[in-house]
Formats: sequence, structure tokens, C-alpha cells
Amino acid sequence: MVLLKELRDQLVFGDDISCHVIHQDNTGVCVSAPFIRRRQLATHMPIMGERGADGMLEEIYRYLES
Repeated sequence: MVLLKELRDQLVFGDDISCHVIHQDNTGVCVSAPFIRRRQLATHMPIMGERGADGMLEEIYRYLES
């Protein structure tokens, strides 16, 4: 948790808790349980196969554009 809190301007793939802990200037992508603060509408889950790769690439492109 200490390492997550120290990250700045990063793309972080993790669970809902990790995405909540990171600093606001990071981009968090929730990819696994537990889901604490919200529901997961899994359009590309799980992160495997062709659809999983597509979902990860979409998140990476969004991060790089910002």
C-alpha cells in the first residue's frame, strides 16, 4: 500500500482497493475483485484472450491520450 500511495502519473491495473489508494494524478483501472466502491460492468472481463487484450489496449490508449 505504501508503494501504491507513492506512485505519481502512472497507469495502475489493480483491484478496487488499489485504485482507491493511489493518488488522484494516477489513472486506476479496476481489473479484479474485490469491488468495494462500485459495481463492475465487465464488458471486457476477464483480462484474458482477445477481448481482454482489447480492453487493456483501450485503457492504455486512454491513458496515453491524457
